[in-house]
Amino acid sequence: MEIDATALCTLEDVSFYMDIKTEDGEVADVDFLSSTINNVSSAMEQFCGLEHFTPTVYTEYFDGGGKGLLFPDRYPITTVSGIYDDEDWNWDTVSGTNAVDPTTYRVVDKNRIILKSGYFSNYIQNIMVVYTAGFATIPGDLKLACIKEVARLFRTRNDKGVSSRSIQANNIFTKYITDEFMPETKAVLNRYRIKGAK
Repeated sequence: MEIDATALCTLEDVSFYMDIKTEDGEVADVDFLSSTINNVSSAMEQFCGLEHFTPTVYTEYFDGGGKGLLFPDRYPITTVSGIYDDEDWNWDTVSGTNAVDPTTYRVVDKNRIILKSGYFSNYIQNIMVVYTAGFATIPGDLKLACIKEVARLFRTRNDKGVSSRSIQANNIFTKYITDEFMPETKAVLNRYRIKGAK
């Protein structure tokens, strides 16, 4: 099984952490670990309200509010593809007739967009922002949290009395513990969780 490009850690990371290799030097239980890495990474993204922790394009809508400052939900913001202002919600991304001039705004502290001067129109949900946010390199605390969760699932996959379920993907049966994340994992994830995440 392939590990997703957006996964928070690699097979080698988990193997090194757990020191699990066969006598031939190969990683043991590759299919289980690969599947678990993908699923834990996905669960962490969902917990934080993100599509991915890696750079991803997002579109968000804001009330202009007569203000010159926007706070997109995701960070770090790496690029802004466009900001569009239209009270009738007819955002013209092709000809850009309602596009805000990119020389009049910039990203500050990788988490907000500020106009150089002036304000956005004062209407409801009249601002559309298309931007890219995410980490080119996964932060160490996130990577380690993922590794530890994968290791926990690996070590407890055959324990009796553990609440679990089995699913089949690509003809591979994998057992997943249905418990929530460990408290230390939640503490890490809460640093990256966006407001309103469920």
